Amino acid sequence: MPGLAASSSAQTPAVQRAAPANGHYVGLTKCAACHFQYYENWKSSPHGKAFDILPVKYRADASCLKCHLTGHDAAAEAPVAAHQTGVSCEACHGPGSEHANLALSFVGQEKLLSEDALKALREKIQKTSLNQCIKCHTSMAHKPHPLFERDARTPAPAGR
Repeated sequence: MPGLAASSSAQTPAVQRAAPANGHYVGLTKCAACHFQYYENWKSSPHGKAFDILPVKYRADASCLKCHLTGHDAAAEAPVAAHQTGVSCEACHGPGSEHANLALSFVGQEKLLSEDALKALREKIQKTSLNQCIKCHTSMAHKPHPLFERDARTPAPAGR
């Protein structure tokens, strides 16, 4: 298949890498174009439903959106776009524009990507670290979750 990555049997440990400085959020459709199976799995995951479980009256509350919406900037007054809902790829891996733009340069190739090409792609995306997760998990880094009222229109999280 065009543009497929070569498989390497040697696994190297993940090194924490910061997101590219000039990146911007590209949204789920860009990520799903190459990583479709991850996208399919994400849709039914707790991260995929993070915005859906947020009671309607809190969907404009910046203190809630920072954990329930990808790429939310508390200073921005932009409306929620459908491709940003939930905790998607870029919430953990950082803005994906540079990674996506480089990936586009490989479209249509009739060969597997070289190790150098794969390395270049990986360097354009942030590696996930535990510090990224703990910002919202573990009760927002050991702070109590704010009190809120669940409404009848909003589904409860699975298992609650």
